[in-house]
Amino acid sequence: MLGSLLIGLVTLIASVLTYYVYQFWFSRAAKFMRKYPGPKKVFLLGNALDLNKPNEELTRNANFEYPRKYGPRYTISVGNRNYFTSSRAKDIEKLLSSSSHINKGIEYNFVMPWLGEGLLTSKGSKWLSHRKLLTPSFHFKILEEFMEVFNGQSALFVKILGKDSEGGKKALEISQYITLCTLDIICETAMGKSMNAQREKASPYVRAIYE
Repeated sequence: MLGSLLIGLVTLIASVLTYYVYQFWFSRAAKFMRKYPGPKKVFLLGNALDLNKPNEELTRNANFEYPRKYGPRYTISVGNRNYFTSSRAKDIEKLLSSSSHINKGIEYNFVMPWLGEGLLTSKGSKWLSHRKLLTPSFHFKILEEFMEVFNGQSALFVKILGKDSEGGKKALEISQYITLCTLDIICETAMGKSMNAQREKASPYVRAIYE
């Protein structure tokens, strides 16, 4: 019995490893990724070891160092997860205008506790139906009417961040700042009421939102 269990375990491990190797090296996505440059990858691990760095360095590498070194299109991988990164407007336009590529990656799961399952995080047919309902409300002509609100609240957002971060010297968790800025914009544009959520974080209304 122990021998059968051991054989089964070895078979399972071999199957998982075979699948993993296939995904890493022989899959269609892997072959596509090899067409583009990127930081050197370790077999089976990809660039996982490169992620063991402070968030500031990871952000700088992704947005500045890698594009400068490898160009506007580069690839990275973490295990058998492949990531193609592009800063070319035409690439992004093609993806955003696609009606078939509407599923979100598993990375969106990290922001689900914060944003919930809304337009930004939902996928497939649910996202498509929500998008069709909301698109008329976000026509450029309609949005232009609220530019003064967008600019004013965004300027206040930047001012508060600068003050609380002591001119960029102090690290901040900005999710709450973004939430409050968004709340001010939504209330003023949709209901014509200024909530001053960014200035009055302890107001009864803001507390009720979080409770």
